[in-house]
Amino acid sequence: MAFSADPDHCPGQRIKCYSCNSVEDNHCNDPFFRQPQQTKSFPLVDCNDYCFKWAFQGPDGQKHLIRNCSTSLNMKMEKYLVCIAESRSSIGHLCFCNKDKCNSANSIRKQFHYTYYIVLINLVQLFYHYRYILLILPVLYY
Repeated sequence: MAFSADPDHCPGQRIKCYSCNSVEDNHCNDPFFRQPQQTKSFPLVDCNDYCFKWAFQGPDGQKHLIRNCSTSLNMKMEKYLVCIAESRSSIGHLCFCNKDKCNSANSIRKQFHYTYYIVLINLVQLFYHYRYILLILPVLYY
């Protein structure tokens, strides 16, 4: 039996991921727009894990992107709906997602906007809660 911390992710559920590498095709870089009028189309691969978008600094010093299914990565770590920053480079990060065609730039950006707002709401709630406690404490001492 398999479990997932993500309620939207079912193990064995197949999704479609964009598959491209900006080293081989510059159109894979951001911005990555997939609109019907474009003549360039990137292959989609079937994936029963997570899609990923990996930004890294190549040996030439330029930013490169790889988009694919996470089963193509040779990693010995658990994958979650997160972005992992590289410690060696300011531009390096690896992001995972679990929806069809989610490894385009726009959908990953939207996902992290939602995360940002959730964190912001929690911080405001914590501030409000502790502000209330700090206002009551002086009254208790008199």
